Amino acid sequence: MNFYSDRTWMARRKSSTEIGATSEFRAGCQVFLEYAYNHPECVNDKNQIRCPCWKCKNNNYMDRDMVNYHLLVNGFMRNYEECWWAHGKKRDVGYTSKISSNSNTHRMDEMVHDIAGSNFDWEEAREQPMNFDAKAFLKLLEEGREPFWHGCIKHTKLSAVATLLNIKVLTKANRVPRNDDGGNVELNGRLSVFGLAGRAYGKGKRIFLSEKDLHAAHNYILLNCEEIDEFVRLYDDELKVKHPGISDKDIQINCAKEFARWIKDKVTLAEGSTIPANVQTLALGPDMDQVSRNGYKVNGYEFHTKAYGHGKRTTNSGVCVLGDCYNELSHAFYGELEEIIELSYKGTYGGYINLFKCRWFDSEKGIRVDKHGIVDIDVNRSAYSNDPFVLPTQTKQVYFTPSPGRKRDRPPSDWQAVIHTPARRREEVVNGEFYQEEMLQRPAVINVDDNEVIELDGGDEPHEIDPESILVLDDIDIEEEEELLIDTDSESESQGDDGYESIEDDSDSETDT
Repeated sequence: MNFYSDRTWMARRKSSTEIGATSEFRAGCQVFLEYAYNHPECVNDKNQIRCPCWKCKNNNYMDRDMVNYHLLVNGFMRNYEECWWAHGKKRDVGYTSKISSNSNTHRMDEMVHDIAGSNFDWEEAREQPMNFDAKAFLKLLEEGREPFWHGCIKHTKLSAVATLLNIKVLTKANRVPRNDDGGNVELNGRLSVFGLAGRAYGKGKRIFLSEKDLHAAHNYILLNCEEIDEFVRLYDDELKVKHPGISDKDIQINCAKEFARWIKDKVTLAEGSTIPANVQTLALGPDMDQVSRNGYKVNGYEFHTKAYGHGKRTTNSGVCVLGDCYNELSHAFYGELEEIIELSYKGTYGGYINLFKCRWFDSEKGIRVDKHGIVDIDVNRSAYSNDPFVLPTQTKQVYFTPSPGRKRDRPPSDWQAVIHTPARRREEVVNGEFYQEEMLQRPAVINVDDNEVIELDGGDEPHEIDPESILVLDDIDIEEEEELLIDTDSESESQGDDGYESIEDDSDSETDT
């Protein structure tokens, strides 16, 4: 076979009798590669040629082995058998390339062929009597080969329908998930803190932070940026040299107050030339004016400021941040979201960074955990007023409700129970065992005759069942059965109330002491 003159082999990559590419196609690829490498004008200085596979479309240069691999896996780009102009063949006079107009062709017929398998024989399938499913499948194959209209080389009927369906129909696969945060932002040379996931919404209001709050916000961003860690270590080393024997706690306090000024001086002085440009942008600090918003979506949660949520039926302002030593329920920080602040950093490597400003509750003296693992917070005991900021990606959402141990006839106390809100994402994993426990347990209903023998699972010996010991509901009306079950639940609820009262008594006694 003359692979050069008869190029029909380029469209016969698959066969029903061979696995993978056919031997004819493999041999033709070798002829093609020899032809291309015999034309020096087609080979670059790295001994590479353009890859004419369906994915590369002559846009990428690769070596011989990689081009051969791409052709065996992807096949040639559509209609490339008409000309090899990118690999040595001269264009015919008056020839118009159809490659560019066909670059986005959807090879739906090959995709369907991949589903059917390599042993699928098109002609043999046509001759056999077909059921409804087979006819529908063959219709897909035909529409995968038939052009969308006569003379169309860009779309087949199947590819056009698939494209339109993806555009017009919103399904679980392509709709935007609830509380979508937009994902991480492309950095383009900027620091990682500028690319954190999260999406603010609502009408922005221009605000001006006090000098104290602006310094605290900027310092918190610096201390939570990965690329600044090496400068933090350098600052700690300088403190240890200046103040021998200084404790780690004093270093942390000093760093929270002075690190932002220290790194800014490093940048403005002569040493700043040795500091990367993206670090300099962050070290110089944010603009004086900021933007405040009412809502923010991150980590599958939707947060509202406390003022925005006042009077609404839902509360979205509870914030929880896990501590570094989080190994128990009490080792966390709880608070309420007061402001969502957007800081702007100017420069080539600048951008916007959002922070949550919160009122934090005292996580040392204002927290308790009862024997059931319920965390209570004293909402009137505040703390950490000098460090109110946190990055949104570090937070989880909670809400605060009156403690279940409080008796109904007592006025609300300062102690509120902490309830963690589940994140809402595209795919929510449901724990079957958890919901199994929450389901109403009905008694088993078994009708038996006298002296009937029932063989139970897990045992080889048959067991005689006493009819009098079996709950028989043949003569009980369905409504009476429901009442019976409801009465049973009400008894369990009354027991639960007693249990909560005992918790209240325990907590009250601890408070009194």
